[in-house]
Amino acid sequence: MNPKRVGALALALAALGGAVSVASGAVGQEPAAPAADSPDPVPAPDRAKIALAKANIGALRDARQPAADAISEQIADGPLLADGVVALDSARRVRTGSKSGWLASTSDGTGVCVVIAGGLTCPPVDHVVEQGLSPGYVVREGEPVHVFGVASDAVADAALLLRDGSTRSVTIADNFFAVDTAAVPIEMRWIGPDGYETFVFPTRPGLGGVKAAP
Repeated sequence: MNPKRVGALALALAALGGAVSVASGAVGQEPAAPAADSPDPVPAPDRAKIALAKANIGALRDARQPAADAISEQIADGPLLADGVVALDSARRVRTGSKSGWLASTSDGTGVCVVIAGGLTCPPVDHVVEQGLSPGYVVREGEPVHVFGVASDAVADAALLLRDGSTRSVTIADNFFAVDTAAVPIEMRWIGPDGYETFVFPTRPGLGGVKAAP
């Protein structure tokens, strides 16, 4: 059983103003500026990573039904996906309880995107396979905290440690999970391919129900 590990963090996209979305395992860097007269290069999708994702995430192996699995036009044509990071033609609709979203490959094939209304996280395929699960969350004023993410076939369930000291079970279906909480959780726990894993949610006092120090 591995010692506790905390995933690398990066700010992700959010659809509405004032929203904060954070995801584990996300990797990003500032792109180099293209030459003035040259078009932006379009990298070929990494077929090996796409195959790795499908081998470990059953929802992506399911035969795609274009009409049923397509990301809704409001989201697909909105600011959340405007940068083209998501390969729209790879999306699969996923559901757990009353919550729904989409899993898809990144346009370059190296990541797995989870799309919900107002939230997006795209952890690297390698991270999801190694850790077994990658959570993210969105905080918007006047709304509960939206915790969501992707899990590999190796992870059946997870739990959240909440700010009041209680734990809450997280149901995973279609390699997808989505729950709402009153405040940003303290951490998420699950058993991954290599044993016990923990993700500690980054916080900022006064944001997402996290109390400021007296």
